[in-house]
Amino acid sequence: MIAMGIFMLVVICRKKKSSICEKPTDAVSVIMVARNNIVELRNIIPALIAQDHPRYEVIVVDDRSSDGTAHFLSTVQKNYSSLIKTVYVREDTPYPWPGRKFSISMGVKAASYERIVIVDVNDRPSSNVWLSSLMKGGENKNYIIGLCKTRMINGVGAWWDMLVGYSGRLWAITCAVIGRPFAAQSSNFSFLKSDFLSGGAYMNNMRVPSGEASFLLQDKREASVCVVMDSESMMERAENASMKELWKKSVRRVAMWRISSSWYRMAVIINPAVRLAFMMVALWGVTMMYDKWYVWLMLLMPMMIMSVIYYFTSRLLHINPLVAISPVTDVILLPVYILMRIVAFIKIPTRWK
Repeated sequence: MIAMGIFMLVVICRKKKSSICEKPTDAVSVIMVARNNIVELRNIIPALIAQDHPRYEVIVVDDRSSDGTAHFLSTVQKNYSSLIKTVYVREDTPYPWPGRKFSISMGVKAASYERIVIVDVNDRPSSNVWLSSLMKGGENKNYIIGLCKTRMINGVGAWWDMLVGYSGRLWAITCAVIGRPFAAQSSNFSFLKSDFLSGGAYMNNMRVPSGEASFLLQDKREASVCVVMDSESMMERAENASMKELWKKSVRRVAMWRISSSWYRMAVIINPAVRLAFMMVALWGVTMMYDKWYVWLMLLMPMMIMSVIYYFTSRLLHINPLVAISPVTDVILLPVYILMRIVAFIKIPTRWK
């Protein structure tokens, strides 16, 4: 509750309205990876082409697509040769690390500019000043964490991830805001090309299929990281996941956790540990003193306060306000959540280590 309160105060104090007239001058390379995502490319590329930014390029890394993506990209590139650049990772290319991290690395190497922005092919900019707003909000920072707002939720796994995982995402953003970044979504995230290459990029974690942004943020401090939260700088995301997809995501997150820094591990453990302690105290209280009205009041008050905080943070982050019931679902579904993580930890393929 203290962490969420700090988050709200900092966000409200830092909240600034972006000005279209005051455009940043930094040249930007926007990178996205596509693998059989021709439908998504047809949605996001027009939105990127329409960006009101003075100097930028869009690099699309075609990671072994077989659905006509290469033909589509070549057609778009003919019409926007100065703006669209393509990098092909072909099926018969001999390289040791298949996956998104390798494709991003190839895109970064092909970038013409120092400032890099990663976006997901499934997302789309919230406005035509998205890029300018992001750059202006994170001016003079090596790492910029932009946020993603959800425009649609479909599937049991997506609802579970929103209701049970919201506190974890909010906790990650809170840590970044107060100067201890350890995680970010691998979309709407910016860094410097020189930092990426000089730091070894993803070489030590190339096989882990998650955490593209989080690996780059470990051990960074507030002086080099900025969290941008105004609505114009956000990406819109459609959450669509079944329980099977949720399980895969859980395994990927645990795989990232196993080889992360001590600060990251501590931050990830604290959140469910506090919720578990609250649940145990609650069960003890209602078992031993179920006839005392003040016991029920002491249990309900924190839940109500957290629900109010979650509701207002959802409004700030443009997230579905139903996350206000997350404090209840967090506690009720916490045993299942912990069990999923334990099983995922055991089931991680050896090759991901």
